[in-house]
Amino acid sequence: MEVFTTFVLSIFGGLYARLRKFFGPIAEVILPYTISIPFYGEVMFVTANRVTIFRTFMAIPVAVLLKIGLTATAFWLYVVAGVLDFVDGLVAMVHKKNGHPHDGVLGAFLDAFCDKAFWVVVTLGALATADFMNAVWYIHLPTFAAIAILLVVEVWLAVVRVDDFYATRHGVDDRALKARMSGKLKFTLELIGTGGLVLANDNLDTWPVYAGTAAYILAIPFAVLSLKQKLAARGPT
Repeated sequence: MEVFTTFVLSIFGGLYARLRKFFGPIAEVILPYTISIPFYGEVMFVTANRVTIFRTFMAIPVAVLLKIGLTATAFWLYVVAGVLDFVDGLVAMVHKKNGHPHDGVLGAFLDAFCDKAFWVVVTLGALATADFMNAVWYIHLPTFAAIAILLVVEVWLAVVRVDDFYATRHGVDDRALKARMSGKLKFTLELIGTGGLVLANDNLDTWPVYAGTAAYILAIPFAVLSLKQKLAARGPT
C-alpha cells in the first residue's frame, strides 16, 4: 500500500505543480487583486481567504438546488466551487510573489478546514436528497461505508487542525498548517466522489455514482495518510 500511495502521490504532485506553473502567470493578469476607490486609494478586492470563504458558502446553494430538483444546475455550481479551491492557492501564491499582505497562517488553516466543511455539507445534502426509493439500495453499501469512513477521518482532521491553528496563533507551538499533497489528493478524490452523487442525484443506478464510489474508496488510504502525517508532524505533546 505504501508503494501504491507513494506512486500515485508522485504523479498527482507533478501534475499539480505543472498546473500551478501554467496558471500562475495567467492569474497575475486576469484577477483584479485591487480596485481603486476615489478619494481613498487602492483596496485589496480579491484575496485568497475571501475566495476560500466564498467557495465554502457555495455549498449552501448547491444543497438547496439539489433539494428543489435542479440537479444539473447544482452540479455545475459544484464544479465552479471545486475550481475555486485551486484558485485560492493561485491568489495566495501571486500575493506572496508580489509582496501583497497575506495572513499565511490563517490562510493555511482556512483552506484545509473549509475544504472539509464544504465537502461535508454537499455530501450530506446529496445523500439527503438522493432518490434511494427507486435505486437498488444495497448496491450502494460500499458508497455509504466509504463516506462514513471519510467523515470520521475528516472530523478527526478538523479537530487536529483547529488545535494546530490555536497553538500556532497563540505561540504555544509552531505547527505545520499547510496541506500536504496527500491531503490535496484526498480532497480531490472526495470532490469527484460527491460530484457523482450530485450529478446523478435523481438516478443513483448510473455510472457517475459508481465512478464516484471508486473515487471515495481510493480516497480512504490518502485520508488516513493525511491524518497520520498531521499527527506525526506535531511531535511529542
